[in-house]
Amino acid sequence: MQGTDAECLRALQDGDAAGFDALFARHRRGVRAYAQTILRDAALAEDVTQACFLELVRRAGELETRQRVAGWLYRVARNRAIDLQRHRRFDVLAGDAVVAAAREQEDVAPSAADVVMNDERGRDVMMALDQLPENERDVLMLRYFSGLAFRDVAVAVGRPLGTVLWQAQRGLRRMRGLLLDRQA
Repeated sequence: MQGTDAECLRALQDGDAAGFDALFARHRRGVRAYAQTILRDAALAEDVTQACFLELVRRAGELETRQRVAGWLYRVARNRAIDLQRHRRFDVLAGDAVVAAAREQEDVAPSAADVVMNDERGRDVMMALDQLPENERDVLMLRYFSGLAFRDVAVAVGRPLGTVLWQAQRGLRRMRGLLLDRQA
């Protein structure tokens, strides 16, 4: 199904699976990549992605078609990933090493963060990003790693657009300073 997110949401609300298929195809990779930048685990990011789209199906009737679906999906992904990160325990048993090895064998496309981490400059960028306050880091990850428009970023993080723009500018300024300090 072609059409805007609003048209696809309307189709989903009317029981047309093509609406869901279009939204899933359009946003799955970005939502998964964003979750992976938070969790740093491809398998868990895939779980979060599936949970987001299940939530979309469950709550489609509650959403308004004028609401920005992409921003809503990223907000759900952010909340689920952060909840999972808070409750996740690190594997310490030998049996868990087998599970971890199996996860590494999965055929999952690399996230934007993984691509950036493949060179030294990219690692510096990720380390600088990790040093930012969470609110600025979230805004920059959604905008530059997931490719969301600032309006969708505002919906995803639940903040006014002006605040998001200010946090992006401030975060970029801080990152620039951190990266210049690394070069010195």
